[in-house]
Amino acid sequence: MFEQLKNIMEMQKKIKTVKETLENTIITVQSKDSLVSLTMNGAQKLTGIRINRPLTEITVESLERELRDALERAINQTQQLAAQKVKEITGINLPTSF
Repeated sequence: MFEQLKNIMEMQKKIKTVKETLENTIITVQSKDSLVSLTMNGAQKLTGIRINRPLTEITVESLERELRDALERAINQTQQLAAQKVKEITGINLPTSF
């Protein structure tokens, strides 16, 4: 029983390490046509949005499309990063999409 408790505490420590690593890892992605750049940490907190052209040169529809594209790219990258870090630290292989 004490061994199980020890294993649980060790896993909690590893999970905390993964969480801290993800919070301190920053990624930057661009939309397909580089109109939008997003910065997000590995815990999927959006930390920056940059529109790379003057608003007078773009349509609302293209901005919405490129924001959605950049956000999807950022989420996919952070999910892959999280799965990789969990596997490195815990040995557990998580799927990157649900």
